[in-house]
Amino acid sequence: MKIAETFSDLSKHRLALSGEAALIPTMGALHEGHLALIRLAKSHAKHTIVSIFVNPTQFGPNEDFESYPRSRTKDLMQLEKVGVDIVFFPTTQEVYPNGIHEATRIYVPTIGHLYCGKSRPTFFEGVCSIVLRLFLITKPTHAVFGEKDFQQVTIIKKMITDLYLNIKIIQAPIVREDDGLAMSSRNQYLSEAERQLATEIYKALIKLQKTPQNSNIAAAIQKEVCELERNGIRVDYLSLVEEGSLRKITKPTPNSRVLFAGYIGKTRLIDNMPLTQTD
Repeated sequence: MKIAETFSDLSKHRLALSGEAALIPTMGALHEGHLALIRLAKSHAKHTIVSIFVNPTQFGPNEDFESYPRSRTKDLMQLEKVGVDIVFFPTTQEVYPNGIHEATRIYVPTIGHLYCGKSRPTFFEGVCSIVLRLFLITKPTHAVFGEKDFQQVTIIKKMITDLYLNIKIIQAPIVREDDGLAMSSRNQYLSEAERQLATEIYKALIKLQKTPQNSNIAAAIQKEVCELERNGIRVDYLSLVEEGSLRKITKPTPNSRVLFAGYIGKTRLIDNMPLTQTD
């Protein structure tokens, strides 16, 4: 496994790889969800490249950039075990040599300003800006993104289409804990009581997924919002959307999905689930 800390070294290591290569961009603090992405990548491409970079441009004021979990040694040990070819571990200075405020940025209009983009106005601009840089330097044939960040993967797919990038995006299913909570590096922020409370998110999504076809889905969503907030979860949004466009819809379709974001204490969690209503 090669470790690169500069774009120059990354480029050299990439040139030494022949055949298809899949990129898995991460912010580190790796868990089983990340490892599942890597295993999926290995089933699609001969080589795997993992980037680990806590990107400051996707954090807003008063968010958790400084406190975001970082565990370089543990991350490298895990990546060695799963057989990654290259790990890219750059510094902020390497990625943004002229400072983050002078760096060229990329954004995707409309869908980049919905849901998480509305609550975190610079988030997807920061995501697209770093992911495009990684695409250009690693020249992957494939890239793997988890469906937990469903809006993110949808936006990345649109960016690839709009910029004519020849990269195949692979969507990886959400990896969950035994009690249903979607795996996330931010889960470690939760106290024991908050961690137990977090399972209510999954329970609410399951209820909505099983909503009878002739039921009022808007009323069902509002009921779950009220229940979550009554339990102490501050809901940012709980919305039924069309998967491709992310536009909010009022009736389920074969390609509809419920998106959630909210806070338990100071910790922001996201989740989603396809809506497959029953008769």
